[in-house]
Amino acid sequence: MRMLRIFLCALPFFIIAALSRGDVSLATIFGDHMVLQRGHPAAIWGAAAAGEKITVTYAGQSASTAADAGGKWLVHLPALQPGKPGELVVTGQNTIRLRDVVVGDVWFCAGQSNMRRTVGESMNAREEIAAANHPDIRHFDVSTSAKDSPADDVQSTAGWQVCAPDTAGAFTAAGYFFARDLAPKIGVPVGIVNIAVGGTPAEAWVSADVLEAPAFASIRERRQKVMDEYSARKREHERKLEKWKADGSPGKPPRAPKTPKRNGQNAGLYNGMVAPLRRLAFAGVLWYQGEGNAARWQTYAELFSALITQWRRDFARHDFPFYFVQLANFKTKTPEQQTYVHIREAQARALALPGTGMAVTIDIGEPDNIHPKNKQEVGRRLSLIALALAYGGKAEYSGPVLSGHKIERDTIRLTFTHADGLTLRAGTNGVSFEIAGEDKKFVPAQARVENGALTVNAPGVEKPVAVRYAWHNTPDAVLYNAASLPAPPFRTDDWDY
Repeated sequence: MRMLRIFLCALPFFIIAALSRGDVSLATIFGDHMVLQRGHPAAIWGAAAAGEKITVTYAGQSASTAADAGGKWLVHLPALQPGKPGELVVTGQNTIRLRDVVVGDVWFCAGQSNMRRTVGESMNAREEIAAANHPDIRHFDVSTSAKDSPADDVQSTAGWQVCAPDTAGAFTAAGYFFARDLAPKIGVPVGIVNIAVGGTPAEAWVSADVLEAPAFASIRERRQKVMDEYSARKREHERKLEKWKADGSPGKPPRAPKTPKRNGQNAGLYNGMVAPLRRLAFAGVLWYQGEGNAARWQTYAELFSALITQWRRDFARHDFPFYFVQLANFKTKTPEQQTYVHIREAQARALALPGTGMAVTIDIGEPDNIHPKNKQEVGRRLSLIALALAYGGKAEYSGPVLSGHKIERDTIRLTFTHADGLTLRAGTNGVSFEIAGEDKKFVPAQARVENGALTVNAPGVEKPVAVRYAWHNTPDAVLYNAASLPAPPFRTDDWDY
């Protein structure tokens, strides 16, 4: 007992001594098995006692600094090149050693639930997991965190994990299949940092200053309405609760209203999960999102472009690759609710920005499942884009893209880029092509491939003025090229429906 009392009395001294010692620490993103981005100065940062000298060493490179008055520190190692796995050492009043650190390419995987879906939830999951032995693929899962202002650090329950059958089941499926196809072709390790959160709108992923633009007034007003209604319900609940207490009423008390989802908060996920990582060097971003904005597609084109531009600004790289998935075929509640048609078109408009690419999935969805399981092909198509646009590969990466049209009597002739081997596949009773005359009424149309172009006409439409392809939530996607890549939905009109 005497020894226990001595220990307990001494415990505060040990705690105070540990705190005053100012042990150096690293931001959460740094850990064993991590991938550092090749070819760019590597930012390494963390915390320590104010003024404490910090030295970081890796692969023969070293950089030193002193912690600022707030205890924060940041160093940059010179641009690194791939080599053998090594140890990253951080030295201050204490020493941290990170094992099995490699240099390669780091890709952020962002968006909502279709990016968050895991290998274990994908097609042929058992076989995929059993075969997932790829030590050059490493995965870092950022824990969901919405904040009112930009955070200093992210959270993670797993840290960096090396791809193996006992870990891969929890990886982002689209990101993993992208990395699996990419890594052997580029010959360096691939890191995938998963910051996706299910059920989230794009406005949660941009900073508050971006949302102050006049174009996004409706987004601000919508969130304010949600919060105002919650406040009113909360006040009413408090009134009822007080009355229940005063009356001494038997039974359960009045039920409190549900708190608005933090994950839908404007700028919340940007503050909690993007801003803390903005100093990290990386190769590019893979984005799979849009379902959360489908009902409000009118603002998405501008919002999505603003998101890409803002991330590039905040990461201080104005040209990094940003590749995204156009939403798959999906049947909403009624045929009249063609919201996915418009959100796909809004997504495609982001291709006007440099360094962007779009993986078309109009043919691999499941009409009755908003989470289609074929993430293998999603990842493959993203990897084709990356190999061509980011790595200089020569293989085809896009399906046919409309480049022009010409009206010839009762026919519209369409021309395309990425059209080698242009072909029409058999449909399944859905609508693929539609044509309209001056009355702007679209009717199903017939299409034929002729001399590398496509001709479209319809009985009864003698003077066509516009054509649409795959212009439904879940259309028949029948237009492909020789690389078996589908054409994205398109239209030649600009009518408001």
